[in-house]
Amino acid sequence: MALAPYEQGELDGLCGIYASVNAIRLIDKTMHGQKSVTLFNKLLRCLEKRGGLSSVATNGMYLRDLNIILNEVVNKRYGIVVERPFCWSRKRPLDHLLSEIETFLEEDSGRAVIASVGGGMYHWSVIARVTRKEIHFFDSYSIKKLKRRYFTTGKVTNKKPYYFDKKDVFFLSKKRT
Repeated sequence: MALAPYEQGELDGLCGIYASVNAIRLIDKTMHGQKSVTLFNKLLRCLEKRGGLSSVATNGMYLRDLNIILNEVVNKRYGIVVERPFCWSRKRPLDHLLSEIETFLEEDSGRAVIASVGGGMYHWSVIARVTRKEIHFFDSYSIKKLKRRYFTTGKVTNKKPYYFDKKDVFFLSKKRT
């Protein structure tokens, strides 16, 4: 068996940082090159300042960590509106959750959704588009699209190996001027 290289996420838990950068890149088309590196650095420094960088790098990014960097860096320094629309709502069936995400993304091109994909993995990713049959990602770990039928908001099964938790969904958009 040939030796395979490690990919982002195999040795680090920085998918939330990558998801944040990638979401802003979808919102602000000028965010590339050095601007992306600068943002990445600011997100890392925010975690480092709070004493959580080594923990996140080795154990992964929890909801609290992502919430902190999105509000302290993405919102305050980059003027991106960060919302958690389902945080306090009752449990939503998957179709309702995805329908609301789809509507949010279709309303304006300057929007992105960050969500955790649970089940066989626990991974923060960017949802770029939702269709009747698929969920399309703008992802740091090479996930392009997954069938909707493989997701649940309930218990993970062999037929539904992926999970969305409504609390782990962030809507990001440009501030209205």
